[in-house]
Amino acid sequence: MHRIDHNARMSNFETHLLDLPGPEGDDEQHGVPGREQFKHILFGPQAWSGYDEAYFPAIRDAVDAKNWPAAQAQLDKAARILTKASEKLLPELG
Repeated sequence: MHRIDHNARMSNFETHLLDLPGPEGDDEQHGVPGREQFKHILFGPQAWSGYDEAYFPAIRDAVDAKNWPAAQAQLDKAARILTKASEKLLPELG
């Protein structure tokens, strides 16, 4: 049973890295700003090439544009999503 639970948590980890609205909904923008169809916080295409990969694409786009407030906001959002996703990897205790 432990292996099944572990495999389920591992397979869901990738989904938890998507910038999606929560079940209660919110007014926050989701996805890479200006390219909202890309929801993954870790991987996405580069803004200027469309084919080459970028790591943390929303943060990278803001840094490339020298938009430091947007870079900080995207960094905070990525940290929040990554923290939640990593916490869901841990088995339930109790």
